[in-house]
Amino acid sequence: MFGLFFFAVHIPAVFILPKKFALLPITGSLFGGLIFAYLQSQGISGFLLALFIHLLFWGTLHYLLTKSIDGFLGITPLKR
Repeated sequence: MFGLFFFAVHIPAVFILPKKFALLPITGSLFGGLIFAYLQSQGISGFLLALFIHLLFWGTLHYLLTKSIDGFLGITPLKR
């Protein structure tokens, strides 16, 4: 159930990212959700590991998007 919820939460990526890259986070979130669901079924240590992996991923992606001049793979973050 968590894997499907994780997948559904990440579907709005198609509205933010260019179409050629939108499929990557959608399919990645489906598999990532299944992996995170398995990790979280292992108790508090699995939950903390899943949380660490998720934060590490988003931290790395944020770094790649903000530090490169042309954006990472042509993706630029939204400016507020």
